[in-house]
Amino acid sequence: MRIKHKQKKPDTVTDQFEKLDRPDATEADLKLAKKNFRAFLKEMSLQQSPSISELHQIKTTYKGIKETKILTQIEIVYSDKSYSYNFLNIRGALIPDYLHKEIFQCNFLDVEIMRAGTYNSKNSIIQLFTGIVIIFSTFIKSILVEEVDPTITIEASLQRCQEIIDTYEEDCHKSILSIFDYLAKAIDIYEKLNLVDSFIEDPEGAKKQYKDEPCFIDKLKSYRESMYINSGIHLEQAINECIALGLFKQYQRSPNSNKKIENLPVICKGHTLLNNTKLLKKLNGSSLNAEKKKKKKHNFEAIDNKILEILKQDKFKNKYKSKNAAAEKIADEIAKEIEVFMENDRAKNNHNQYIKLENLPTRILMLINKNPDLHEHLIHK
Repeated sequence: MRIKHKQKKPDTVTDQFEKLDRPDATEADLKLAKKNFRAFLKEMSLQQSPSISELHQIKTTYKGIKETKILTQIEIVYSDKSYSYNFLNIRGALIPDYLHKEIFQCNFLDVEIMRAGTYNSKNSIIQLFTGIVIIFSTFIKSILVEEVDPTITIEASLQRCQEIIDTYEEDCHKSILSIFDYLAKAIDIYEKLNLVDSFIEDPEGAKKQYKDEPCFIDKLKSYRESMYINSGIHLEQAINECIALGLFKQYQRSPNSNKKIENLPVICKGHTLLNNTKLLKKLNGSSLNAEKKKKKKHNFEAIDNKILEILKQDKFKNKYKSKNAAAEKIADEIAKEIEVFMENDRAKNNHNQYIKLENLPTRILMLINKNPDLHEHLIHK
């Protein structure tokens, strides 16, 4: 999996516009700006909209208006209740409030805006940021049984999650913690990217600090690429484990389903990292079925390999007159060992595949037929 167009997440929302050509304002420009802005305020005051309100903040100097920032407030309906959400309006572009926040500070209103896809950024750092937040919050909601307060942050919701998963059986508890572990790794790498970028953007300062390593910046750029990839890999591992455990079941669809006609829920729309790079591909029915079949085959192969390992032991060498007799007698002797192996493998790898012990002789016979060397090892002439 690759994450393209590596860019630094802006330190502030205005960083996204720092490369715009913006000549210094003349005195006439400032007077015209003041006149136009007063007219704009008057026009806004006459508008009667229950869903949108705007607060205008003016930075001034003794010469007049320096910069205008418009805070746009939009009403969001969440579980039949209305909540206000803030955007910074810069030159007509709406910048969501979540760009001011760190991952654990984001709440579920932020997530609703991210999931809608309307304000998705092409900046790959922001894509990684929102991708982690969307999956983290969806995972949390799958654990919390009660309705989630949309104003609660991810950080605040973790305490309630801990209380719930502490009641789970050991196997399930272990699987859930593995998802938290994958997400923690993805977040840890993501947060280190800012430190790496600070060195890359200030090469002179980095050279002074690491003067004994003249190629330090080049190494960092290469390391930065691998950090993006590794953070995305851990995020994908968390997603796949959530799907395997059925935590994202409501978002899964069969190969024949039509989400437009059936109005099936989706985790997010138009997200470059999650949708376009197919991190959520296993929610698709055909991909999910193929993955399940592959995993099921792997689990049975592990059982067969264990049986083969036992059958090749010297204590069974040339001991039986026929393969049928060998299958029956060996099955009785190794049944307990195979049962313990299957129990441990199910717990370790979180699956429910097993062989009924009454079918063990048939399984052994099948393995003897498929392996001529094993037949020669077990049967005396």
